[in-house]
Amino acid sequence: MLPMVVVAVLWSFVYNPDFGLVNGALRAFGLEDWTRVWLGDEQTALLAICLVSGWVYAGFYMTIFFAALRQVPTEVIEAARLDGARESTIFWRVRVPIIRTSIEVAILLCVTGGFQSFDLFYVLTNGGPYHSTEIPTTYLVQSVFHTGQVGYGSAMAVVLTAVVIAIGLIATTLRRRGERGERRERGQRPDRPSRRTAHTPPPAPAATTAPLSPAKELVR
Repeated sequence: MLPMVVVAVLWSFVYNPDFGLVNGALRAFGLEDWTRVWLGDEQTALLAICLVSGWVYAGFYMTIFFAALRQVPTEVIEAARLDGARESTIFWRVRVPIIRTSIEVAILLCVTGGFQSFDLFYVLTNGGPYHSTEIPTTYLVQSVFHTGQVGYGSAMAVVLTAVVIAIGLIATTLRRRGERGERRERGQRPDRPSRRTAHTPPPAPAATTAPLSPAKELVR
């Protein structure tokens, strides 16, 4: 993966209003009315940066989902097809529930990464135009280094860190509750044994008497 600063510089040339690739393609197709200053317009600046971010991380999330789909048992898919299920039904009712953990991890990474994003917005627009692309991290840098509000910026950093940690803890708690609910529905016992059965010794073997020999039976 390329450094985000390099990606931002490359896409700044793509979005350039004079010689950029986007406006050049629109002019080539006769759509000159659609050309605009993409990073200088309040209506398109945020969308343009979001497209760049999606282009950067698309391969990462595709790798996660591809690896998760590869782990789906083929026996389950074949059984669903034998039952007459369609491919769309198999995808939504079989594949998606199986890879639910990977989906939750991807959503968690996407949300927490959104709070931590900085370099793309700082290099492309620096929070402009007119604060239309201002995010917490760029506003934090503006407060500390431009206006000199060091205490305010430090408080924002602490709050932002606490929010990211809280989101991670909430997501982990919800995932664990979902797993416990599935175990209860399936009738499975939890992995941790109960206190009563954890320390009970195994039952002693029953005493067995050796059979008597024929000579002893005659004496008896």
